[in-house]
Amino acid sequence: MLSAPAGALAPAGALAPAVRRLQRENARLRATLARWHRGFEALQGLEIEPLFEHALSLILGTARAQAGLGFVRHAADRSCEIVAWHGLERAEASGIGEWVQGALEPGGVVDGRWQPVPPHLPLPRPWGEGACLLLRLEAVGEDQPVVLLLSRQRRVVWRREEADALAFYQELAGQALARALRYRRAEHISCVDHLTGLFNLRYLEIVLVQEMARASRYAYDASLLFLDLDFFKLVNDRYGHLCGSAVLVETGRVLQGVVRKSDTVVRYGGDEFVVVLPRSGPKEALLVAERVRRAIEAHHFPGPAGAIRLTASLGVASYPQDARDLRTLLSLADRAQYRAKALNRNCVCAASLLADEAGAPRP
Repeated sequence: MLSAPAGALAPAGALAPAVRRLQRENARLRATLARWHRGFEALQGLEIEPLFEHALSLILGTARAQAGLGFVRHAADRSCEIVAWHGLERAEASGIGEWVQGALEPGGVVDGRWQPVPPHLPLPRPWGEGACLLLRLEAVGEDQPVVLLLSRQRRVVWRREEADALAFYQELAGQALARALRYRRAEHISCVDHLTGLFNLRYLEIVLVQEMARASRYAYDASLLFLDLDFFKLVNDRYGHLCGSAVLVETGRVLQGVVRKSDTVVRYGGDEFVVVLPRSGPKEALLVAERVRRAIEAHHFPGPAGAIRLTASLGVASYPQDARDLRTLLSLADRAQYRAKALNRNCVCAASLLADEAGAPRP
């Protein structure tokens, strides 16, 4: 029997297994490159909400899940902020954050494994009979992005390529969200008053632009309160600036305790504060201002020799009744506050009073 000479080509049949292996490897490489392309294209930018929505979409498409929720867990106050959701209504998702917070505690749910949906999880019936999966992404300080996936099936089994793709998207999403959370924290620090912990003037300009745009688009009112503490300079002169700073911090707490969570309290500068009131017209804003005035008048502020009693003068201006641009609105609220000072302090003055006194037409 003659043997093939050295260097001769092997029969086509002998090469078939090697060709198939190369084809499979080529397919895996193509799939990996496609994942990289989809992931890096989707997970750009620094805004946490759209980033989390894209991350959730990528993970859902890989993990055989029909619904999912994206949370940011804040360890400082033990809360879970819902950032993204898919396959569920926002109202259906609102009760799940508390369960997720508990599941992330030591001894809670083991993340990374499908398991039956707990009976006490507040979900509609189809989901309650299925399975859930908890995924922790890269943490930034005390902020932990978390994904909760839901499947209508009780048992979910992944193929190897699906598990590899999920691990890839989980890591990539974690890195992208970590960047966004660091950016949000830096932005927050730049918009916060270092003494009181309230928002500062820089943030006031941002929130006024946003709020007036919403009010214009959806045809609802928005109002501003401009507050100045009466005779605050006497506190600094009599008790010192450390005591004055403590009074300013306490004033911020009083304001936050009186207004709604949807309202924004800002330290404008010195002993001046501004409160942005979404969906509040002149009548509602005057009621809030009077409530604030009474709260400050009744409060016992800390002093070195006992409680210090203070009062405040407040001005109120509303969009669109008093002004249709933010600078005019802020200016009117400030002028109304000065008018309250002139009216013997410890009172509330509406911007409409300024127009009435001047005989000027309303916008």
